[in-house]
Amino acid sequence: MNWKLTIRLTAALALALLAALPRVAAQTCANCEKLGRTAADLQMQLLWANETLRQLPDLQNQADALERQRIAALRQADVDIDHARLYGNLARDARELGDRTHSDADYERAAGYTQNSQQAKADFEANEAKAKALGQQQAELRAKIASAKPEVDRLTKEVAVAWQAYHDCLTKTKCPPPTATGAAHSDCPDADEWLNRADELYGMAQREHGFAMQARSRGDAKSADYFEQQARSSDSMARTREQMAAYALLKCGERPAVGPQQPQPIAESAVPPGAIRLPPEGEERGAVTITNHCDRAESYRVETTGLPEGMITAADELRVDAGATRPFVLIYSSKGLKPGLYSGTLRIVCLTCNASCPRQDTSSPVLIFIRDK
Repeated sequence: MNWKLTIRLTAALALALLAALPRVAAQTCANCEKLGRTAADLQMQLLWANETLRQLPDLQNQADALERQRIAALRQADVDIDHARLYGNLARDARELGDRTHSDADYERAAGYTQNSQQAKADFEANEAKAKALGQQQAELRAKIASAKPEVDRLTKEVAVAWQAYHDCLTKTKCPPPTATGAAHSDCPDADEWLNRADELYGMAQREHGFAMQARSRGDAKSADYFEQQARSSDSMARTREQMAAYALLKCGERPAVGPQQPQPIAESAVPPGAIRLPPEGEERGAVTITNHCDRAESYRVETTGLPEGMITAADELRVDAGATRPFVLIYSSKGLKPGLYSGTLRIVCLTCNASCPRQDTSSPVLIFIRDK
């Protein structure tokens, strides 16, 4: 009898597959976690660099607007200095007239003109300083615009090399216990979960490659091509899950090993496909489908790790009849949470399974993105 509990997440994480990367020399075992965190950090830098590249038209418009404001400030400064000279001349003439007439009114006019001249000089200095500041802002923005494409090109190459180095370390050596280089896979449940998924997919790729060889030996080219394609797909998905393990390591190094994570700031355009997207201060409904392969009714519960409390809620338990399939309704909530990308693990726990129907708890990684508006 097949006692395996089959779990299918309705919102599956259909992460984008990676293109094949060039091989590089294998790294030592002690570097695996450090290599993973480095690759994840570079990948995030590349995401932001691509976002800057995407915004180049807007940035160019901002730079042009700063230039117009700078020119306007300089023109106003010219007007101010002319006013300062004019009021200075009027004040001098009024004082000279007052000296001849001994008229208090002439002296009062001279004092007023002097005050106006001083104010015009202050306005001139303020507008000159404003023009200088605007020029500096514009120069920094234009430097950012000029460096955007080279920065993306540089990071693209570095990211490819970094991910390949991490992949080689994981596949060619056994990962070490915790080291002084930071959080290890064994210290980070989310990373460990992603690596377990990667191992399963690598095993699947090997089996599919074997099926392809068998089909090829029988002269069944169509089946051989199919299994080879499936093997490449499984290998690619395994690499993607290795990357998610590296992201988890990066976050584990920034927060305590126990407790909910802080959101990862990320542009919405860079959110992996398949992530659950939530509006700010909102809720969405989802479901996990549970199939009970036991010969009696069993009860199940949903648990989460690595996510803030209340982000995913469900009924206390769900009872599923023998051989039946039922959806376990989930509520995803962003209330009281900061925008950004959250990652954790969703576990289905069998509460009543025993020796006659072995407990087959199942866990799946989950990504939740909260928009900022």
